Amino acid sequence: MNALKEDLLSGVQSIADYIGEDKQVAQRLITKGEIPAFKKGRKVFARKSEIDAAFRNAA
Repeated sequence: MNALKEDLLSGVQSIADYIGEDKQVAQRLITKGEIPAFKKGRKVFARKSEIDAAFRNAA
């Protein structure tokens, strides 16, 4: 359970911080589907492991 909690990013700002971009860039990448994310209610979530895999596959 703890590993899942450590893998989960909550909110666009935390996703932006993780990828080293600003919030607007992160939001654009999420909207375009280039960053795998999902919404629960009004909040956006992403898994670090899925973001890492997406960037590895893009490179």
